Amino acid sequence: MKRALFPALLFAIALTLSAGAAPPAYDHVVIVIEENHSLTQIIGNRTTAPYINQLADGGVNFTGLFSISHPSQPNYLELFSGAAQGVTDDSVPAGYPFSTPNLGAALLAAGRTFIGYSEDLTEAGDRDTASTDLVAGGTTYKLYRRKHNPWANWQDAKPSDGSVPTPPPNQLPWTTNQPFSAFPTDFTQLPDVSIVAPNEQNDMHDGTVKMADDWLAANLSAYAEWAKTHNSLLVVVWDEDDYASDNRIPTLFYGANLKPGNNDSTWTLHNLLRTIGEMYGVATHAGSAAQVEAISGVFTSDFPAVTLALRQGADGYVGAHDTELHFAQPDAVFGGATPLAADLDEDGAAGNQEVQALVRFDQVATLVPPGAHILSAKLIMHTTDVSDDVVELHRMLVDWDENSTWNSLADGVVADDIEAAATPEFSLTPNIAGANSIFDVTVAVRDWIAGVPNKGWVILPTGTDGWGFDSAEGATARFRPTLEITYAVSVLEFSATTYVRDEVPGGMVTITVTRSGCADDAVSVDYATADGTASSGEDYAASSSTLSWTAGDVTPHTFSVEITPDEIVEADETVLLALTNATGAAVLTGRATATLTIRETALNNWRVERFGADANTPEIAGDTADPDGDAQDNISEYIAGTEPLDPVSRFRASIEPGGPGEMHILFTAQPGRGYTVQFKAALSDTEWQSLTDIAPASTAREIDITDAIGSSGQHFYRVVTPMQP
Repeated sequence: MKRALFPALLFAIALTLSAGAAPPAYDHVVIVIEENHSLTQIIGNRTTAPYINQLADGGVNFTGLFSISHPSQPNYLELFSGAAQGVTDDSVPAGYPFSTPNLGAALLAAGRTFIGYSEDLTEAGDRDTASTDLVAGGTTYKLYRRKHNPWANWQDAKPSDGSVPTPPPNQLPWTTNQPFSAFPTDFTQLPDVSIVAPNEQNDMHDGTVKMADDWLAANLSAYAEWAKTHNSLLVVVWDEDDYASDNRIPTLFYGANLKPGNNDSTWTLHNLLRTIGEMYGVATHAGSAAQVEAISGVFTSDFPAVTLALRQGADGYVGAHDTELHFAQPDAVFGGATPLAADLDEDGAAGNQEVQALVRFDQVATLVPPGAHILSAKLIMHTTDVSDDVVELHRMLVDWDENSTWNSLADGVVADDIEAAATPEFSLTPNIAGANSIFDVTVAVRDWIAGVPNKGWVILPTGTDGWGFDSAEGATARFRPTLEITYAVSVLEFSATTYVRDEVPGGMVTITVTRSGCADDAVSVDYATADGTASSGEDYAASSSTLSWTAGDVTPHTFSVEITPDEIVEADETVLLALTNATGAAVLTGRATATLTIRETALNNWRVERFGADANTPEIAGDTADPDGDAQDNISEYIAGTEPLDPVSRFRASIEPGGPGEMHILFTAQPGRGYTVQFKAALSDTEWQSLTDIAPASTAREIDITDAIGSSGQHFYRVVTPMQP
């Protein structure tokens, strides 16, 4: 799909891509968490990860899903609760059990079930053991690691008597923390949501990729295949990458109700958490999951979508703007600077020397169709200087440009609902060097499309550990800030790729164009005919115009092509049909082109096949001609399926008496041809009368027709095609 001025901005049209509807309500979801590998280390590695690649081939392979942080434990916490809970390392957290919102407690509150299964956990409900090891042959093998068991941090204490008391709010009963040995073999007994944590030998942390792949195949392949036919889902996701790939991690879905293939949109562990919550209708999404959207484009119920990426200098786009505001240099202009920073104290001078960053992408409302249903929007920034402090993205409410300064904006920007929104649009801790920092900005983009003025964002620091990122002027184009917008679309297409019409009088052909997908927007498409082997004005009447649908209208629309019959016997001819210039939130598919075949009658096609260049010569190919001199005219040869140029090849029919006053007419009906049997009581009669019609069939067959001849005792018969007099 192309748009004026920016022909390649729509860099992905994902027709296997969701709008508005919740993900499927699966009977069971099993999530397996692997360790410390990037997408390129696993997907495509069919030597050491053959089973995982088999799952990716048969399911949904996410090529743009990112983890949040480093090291492992914060990411497990982000996936389970939408936040790192202040944890920055792999040590046993202080102050557990936590009482903050999390996936397990939200599921239980919604009347659903959850269990986490950890391989080599000492016993059910063990929330305290940090690790277990195996010593064999003088080698210590790391097994269970609590850092990979996030639900233990919300688990209520296990009573000595084994009872299961009701836990405090946002905490979990001890029975939700199980060893993997308790994973049921009868998959109908699984909870609604399970998380499986293999041990460190089998999750790619200490063991090899092949060991983890073999373990997954041995322990989860039966469930994976069962899931496909039992409304269930297997999710395989990694906690983080290998510190070398922007924290982009392999992730795949396998099971029922999926559209297999790659999903190239940008998602994070927070989107995955939101997706699981929406599957089961949880009342409250935990942490940052409340600020993002569910993953879309992968379920059979999802609408098609388009992903638009805006980046300065990419494919002609020049609408990105960014700058810094410096407390210490209040009149300095930084519109051309790179990298930019957000820092509460940029130097060692007394007091805080704050730096704020501003970012804006213009023309969003003109590049995304009005009324389009925005599925997800991400502001993607490339980190040049990591920070262990939270940075906040606030929507700007006042105008600014790249010449703005600390003083021109009246002592910098204040998040007071006057200069900038008081509530952050999104917050994160950008602590991975060289990786993407991904802010969810779906709400802002939806507002801009709806007509709210687009004034961009201010990035405000919350601590003195400053964050740096590449600006729109950065030397490396792919590191410049990117606004990625995915929106649902209508799909406009012909109802078929081929239409056929016989060349007979009254040949008006109705062509149908369908609309599917999201119907939130008004859309239109142009249609036109063009010559193939047929000629407009001679064989058909050219036609072109526009079909339009209002918002909410999904009825098929049609246009007509008039066929102009002629007296020339010729081969089938074609008219080319095309849809172009889809407007609104609409895309065209491979069925934007189709072919209308103007088919000669079966009799005329027979003439072309038998007589070639003489098909239009009446004395050779005419109905009553007898070019082989066998006393059977061409029309009789056609009916019989005999050869008109071979006197030995003749129509054979027989008439035999039946019961009293009956005659049997016997002959072979040829495939694909219709016949009428006619009679006269006397050859001198002027008119033939129809006795019976025989419809065409796909195969030759023997015909036996009984005629009651009455008192005359005789009839004369002939067999003709239906179009003959």
